[in-house]
Amino acid sequence: MIRILFFVFIYFLSPALCSECVRYTFEEDYETLFKVCDPTNPNQPEMLFWNHGNYDSIDVTGQHDYSSAYISPQPDVTTSSCVSSFPFSMAPDGIIEVIAYMENVGMADLIGVMAYQITDEDDVDRSVGTVLLTPAIQGSFQEGWHRLRMTLTSSTTSDGYLSFMGSAAQGSIVLVDSFRYIPPGYDEDLCEIYPTTTTTKTTTTKTTTTITTTTTPVPDTTTEESIPVPEEDSTSPCPPTSEPVTPPLPTPTTSFWNPLTITMVVLLWIIFLALICKLFYELGKKRRKAANALQNGDIESIPPSLRVPRVKRVYPDVNVNPYANGKV
Repeated sequence: MIRILFFVFIYFLSPALCSECVRYTFEEDYETLFKVCDPTNPNQPEMLFWNHGNYDSIDVTGQHDYSSAYISPQPDVTTSSCVSSFPFSMAPDGIIEVIAYMENVGMADLIGVMAYQITDEDDVDRSVGTVLLTPAIQGSFQEGWHRLRMTLTSSTTSDGYLSFMGSAAQGSIVLVDSFRYIPPGYDEDLCEIYPTTTTTKTTTTKTTTTITTTTTPVPDTTTEESIPVPEEDSTSPCPPTSEPVTPPLPTPTTSFWNPLTITMVVLLWIIFLALICKLFYELGKKRRKAANALQNGDIESIPPSLRVPRVKRVYPDVNVNPYANGKV
């Protein structure tokens, strides 16, 4: 019985424990870990590879103190840029979060993130999630940093990958800073993209840059910090960051009923039912033992409640009252 319960526990709990947080910041091995997306049909032209750059080469401060690199689509609106990530394990109801940035927006600017589940059926991978960032379909679009979140719709846990499709008009700044995969039931605080910092490194760097590189009138830094960060493109509120240009946003709440909680409840019910079955089994075994003792004449095995007391003396004459003369 204990062995069966152990296997049941492992079966229900293993999907929740085996999924791991995945984080990537495009700091290292971008050209090795990513590749150009495969065309969906033979007549489709080959897509372009996303550019890899550093924040010190553009007029944009990284989303975090430790953020130094990004990727951006080729500035060509006629051909889209598309890259696919390295494969990693994806579970149902897992969350993909992408940190993106848009400035000097044109109607052709686009960032699309698609999640695919790798299958063996005719080499066609299954789409399990999509999220878009573009002013073409969002009425009141705001420039700045965005957190794009989507929940995976896969039915089983298997390997998958992300595809980043994008386009940018001349003069637009369209980039992706990083992404992360949060397994279902996983604490998001343990899956931070960058380590938490309490220093004022970013503020000091921005002030120094303004003083040393000014050759023409530069906008006041307070104007740059007043650019709001939109929330309508996210499926849930954004967690707070330590970047001065990004106002803190509330951490999304997670439901109590996650796979780990459901697994524990199911396990407790199984243990409870096993104990009830064990109790009835012992009671039935005891009754069966008593019945066999009566049939076989085994006096010692009969329970005390079923034993008949033995008499001290037998009087065969029914007409004699043994209690009349105090004989007993």
